[in-house]
Amino acid sequence: MELRGTWDESTVLITSDHGWRLANSHGYPRLRKIPFVLKMPGQRNNLDYTSDFAPMRLTKSLLLEIQRGTIKDSVGVAEWINKRRPNAR
Repeated sequence: MELRGTWDESTVLITSDHGWRLANSHGYPRLRKIPFVLKMPGQRNNLDYTSDFAPMRLTKSLLLEIQRGTIKDSVGVAEWINKRRPNAR
């Protein structure tokens, strides 16, 4: 993507439908967390989102909002997720 010049203008999502199933066999506690790495167009800095959320429940709607242009950066993503988490106010 970098060679073709599409990296900076692209949204890239890396995720899964489950957490690391083999954690116990590698000496780590099994977590129910699902990997969710999202790079927004033009993003230069990381934003670590540490609150629990349900990516499988939110991903489709989140990507549609990004495609519509209503969410433009990682801060907007975090704010959008915060409003949709259980017990959000």
